[in-house]
Amino acid sequence: MANWEIFEEESSRYLNELYKHSSLTFKATGGKDSQSSDIKVFDQDEYLFSIEAKYAPSQSGQFVLMEEEGSYILSPASKFENNDYTQQIIDHLNEHKETYSPKGQKSIEIDMKPDVLAGWVREHYRRKDSHLIITSTKLNDYKVIVPIENINDYFDVSAVIRRKRSGTSYVAKRRIEHCVSELKQFATTRRLHIKEIVQEKKPYVVFHEDVSLTKTERYVGEDYFLSPKKDGGYYLKTRSKTNNLNVIFSLHYVGPEENIGLDLLDEKIRNVQGA
Repeated sequence: MANWEIFEEESSRYLNELYKHSSLTFKATGGKDSQSSDIKVFDQDEYLFSIEAKYAPSQSGQFVLMEEEGSYILSPASKFENNDYTQQIIDHLNEHKETYSPKGQKSIEIDMKPDVLAGWVREHYRRKDSHLIITSTKLNDYKVIVPIENINDYFDVSAVIRRKRSGTSYVAKRRIEHCVSELKQFATTRRLHIKEIVQEKKPYVVFHEDVSLTKTERYVGEDYFLSPKKDGGYYLKTRSKTNNLNVIFSLHYVGPEENIGLDLLDEKIRNVQGA
């Protein structure tokens, strides 16, 4: 599990322990689904509101751009709806388009007022009904709870524009021959020896060597990618040809490294229960 996944579960356990003598439960629900909030708060079976769990520094949302007649516009492929801050950011990128035209996968930091970037993140979280952020820069350590209205007081909010492939899929049968050819060349270059290639619905390769490849070492030619299997070996996947422009937001925690904000969580719970 990645550290951000560990922190999400750790935060859920932390909150459940704090409120174990109440009727409240905190359920980790985010996982890899960026459209879902991270932790949902329930009073018995009644949903109250949500909390974002952010192991800092952390990504905090994104939207997709496309080019039309030489200008950036919000892409229909973007999973998140437009808001006032989205258009301000797009206008800024278009005003300085020569600066914000990334080549390859290179990221370009967006230089504009932090209030605008923080405003986008706040609206993004409100859309998911998340009213608080629980954060830390260390696992099994302090936890800070921050209302989304106060993001600027505890985080440096930044954003970059970069091209980003949309993902991978298992190699289709019609492409397996080409993939195997590329894989053999890949293995020869890295002095690896292929033990077997299994051509099932989810094709995979096993090497003779007990090899652990980093993410950057798992690209096979221009079209394929090796994805680790839990029981050893690597799935063979096709890289998407889609290479969308994305604006990606990040949070860097700059507040005190101590447990703070539980009073704010208590207040939020009382307000919602009393509504």
